Amino acid sequence: MVVILSFALIVILIAPWNSLPTVLSDHTHHVLVVAWSPDGKILASATSDKPIRLWRRDGKALTTLTGHTANVATVDWSPDGKLLASGSWDNTIRLWAVNI
Repeated sequence: MVVILSFALIVILIAPWNSLPTVLSDHTHHVLVVAWSPDGKILASATSDKPIRLWRRDGKALTTLTGHTANVATVDWSPDGKLLASGSWDNTIRLWAVNI
């Protein structure tokens, strides 16, 4: 089981593969939503600072997806993990090709 806790600017992962919690703290605003890829290897996190960040499950930052002009309210992966959909308060939905 993986527990994800979001406190303001950080996401804390508590997972069976780590003996200590992993803290993801690159965001500059409140974390609003997180979603694991279907294979459980990549975590997407989105905040009120607009970018979406992708992380390996060990906490290493992979990339930042930019393009929304307002808070990102939701993210979700396609079943094959090749696309990430994001919805924003800027009234747009974006599809991101994830090739990591």
